[in-house]
Amino acid sequence: MPTQIRDLMTQEVVTLHPDMTLREVDRVLLSYGVGGGPVVEDGALVGVVSRSDIVRFLYGEQSEASRVSGYYTSPFPIPVPALEHLARDTRRIADHMTSEKVRTIMSTDVRSVEPGDSVRAVAAMMVQEGFHRVPVLEAGLLVGIVTSMDLVAQLAERGLAGD
Repeated sequence: MPTQIRDLMTQEVVTLHPDMTLREVDRVLLSYGVGGGPVVEDGALVGVVSRSDIVRFLYGEQSEASRVSGYYTSPFPIPVPALEHLARDTRRIADHMTSEKVRTIMSTDVRSVEPGDSVRAVAAMMVQEGFHRVPVLEAGLLVGIVTSMDLVAQLAERGLAGD
């Protein structure tokens, strides 16, 4: 039963580049079946980005998004201006997906762990700070990643998740 991150981490890490567009990142994340990853430039970890970061960025104008979302939830006919707003927002999102770069939305204040750190301490840190993935660095180099799913799998394997 792993007690150190080195025994739990994923070593084949899907990395992203800060100059990738949001559409490129979305395609990479979908193709690998992951929700985010570390952003690496010239071999150095410079940030982390997730699908949630992209969604928050795209729907940053929450009041506008909420007003337009009535299109989907209202049982009554939607006035034409609401449909125009929906079309405009869809175009704006498509434009952002193809033009916006990862560097503008990535988190740059990245918390990382080391391979020798305890699973228990890293799990506590992830819960406390609300992280779903944490890069693993050794001598400043990215050597792996640990995710909340890695921790859940560990719980299930050890039988701590209950029956």
